Amino acid sequence: MNHTFEMIYESESDAIFRFCLVRVSDRDEALNLTQETFLHLWQSLQKGEKLLNSRAFIFTIARRLVI
Repeated sequence: MNHTFEMIYESESDAIFRFCLVRVSDRDEALNLTQETFLHLWQSLQKGEKLLNSRAFIFTIARRLVI
């Protein structure tokens, strides 16, 4: 589970940050949203949820947080 989280974080964290930054135009807020996105991912993995498409999953979380 930790390995899965680390792999997703390494491959997607920059993209999630840029996604948030473009939408909120504030670096600190984008960093907070990125952190919150990955916290939700961690919690989901802790619950044993299976991710069919991890990229779609985290971008959905980020989009909902931005809104």
